[in-house]
Amino acid sequence: MNAEPSSSAPGLLIGRSALLDGVCPELDRRPAVAVITGEAGAGKSRFVQELLRRTTSPDAVTLVARCQEADTPFPFAPLVEALNRFRSGPLPADLPPVTGALHALLPDLAHRLPPVPPPLRDPRAEHHRVLRALNAYTAALGKAVLVVEDLQWADASTCAFLRTVVADPPPGLGLVLTARSPAPPYTDTEGSDGLPFPLRTPAHVTVVEHHLAPLSAAETGELAAGILGVQAVPEEFADRLHRWTGGLPYVIEEVLRGRTGSTEFPTDAAGEPPLPASVRRVVVERLRGLPPAARQVVAAAAVLG
Repeated sequence: MNAEPSSSAPGLLIGRSALLDGVCPELDRRPAVAVITGEAGAGKSRFVQELLRRTTSPDAVTLVARCQEADTPFPFAPLVEALNRFRSGPLPADLPPVTGALHALLPDLAHRLPPVPPPLRDPRAEHHRVLRALNAYTAALGKAVLVVEDLQWADASTCAFLRTVVADPPPGLGLVLTARSPAPPYTDTEGSDGLPFPLRTPAHVTVVEHHLAPLSAAETGELAAGILGVQAVPEEFADRLHRWTGGLPYVIEEVLRGRTGSTEFPTDAAGEPPLPASVRRVVVERLRGLPPAARQVVAAAAVLG
C-alpha cells in the first residue's frame, strides 16, 4: 500500500475530538500551516477529512494531493493530479503570465492558462519558473486549502514547491501536511521529524503541529463498540484488542471487519485473532523499508514474542 490505509468506518473518529477542536480555529487563521504526523494506520487521512468537513464550505477551493511511493517519481506528480481534478472549479480570469509555464504540467487546464512563455535555455531556470508558476497559481486561488498527504514519499520538486510556500505562504492559504512518523514532530534546524524538509515559517504564519498517537485501551473499546454496533464492549475484550492492534484505528477496524455485533473471535494457538491480509500488507511494506540487519532483529523479536 502506498497511501495511508483508508478507514472502513468513516463515520467514527474516536479519541481525536479535542485535537480537532483545537486545530480547526487555527487553520482558519490564514495563512496557516498544519502538520499532522503519526505512524501508518493512526488515522491521519480520516483526521484530515474531518478537519476539512469542519473548516471548509461546499464552495471553497480545496485541493487534496497524495504522494505515492515510486522508484522514479514524476516531478510535481501529486500537485499535478490535485490541480487536474480541480479543472472544473472556479479560476480567476487574470492569472499571472508566469502561470503559462504550467502548460506542459497541466495540459487539461491549458485552455484556462495564459500563453506559454518563451523557453529558457537553462533547465534550472525552467524549473525555477515552474516553481514560481505553481506558487502564483496557488496564490491566485484566494482563500483555499491545499492538503498534501504522505509527505514522506514526496518527490524533490514537490518538496521544493512546499518549501517555497511554507517560507512565504499566500495570505488566504491553509496548508495541511501529513507524514508518517513513529514519534512526535520536532521543529528545529534539522527539520521536522517525519517531514523531508525543515518547517521554517515567517512569524505571521499560524503553525500547528500534532502527532496522532495510538488509541488508549478505553478508546479502542469505544471504537470497537461503534464498529460492532453495540453499546459497549467488555473491558477485558477492549484490553485484548488494544494489545493485539497496538491501538491503531486502521488495524482495529480491519480486525473487526465483518464481525458486527460479536465480541468473540476465533483465535490461533498463540491466542490472537488471524491477522487480516490488509494489515499483513501494511506490515510487509514497512519491513521492506528497513535495512537487512533491522529486518533480522524484527524477525527474531517476532519469534521470541
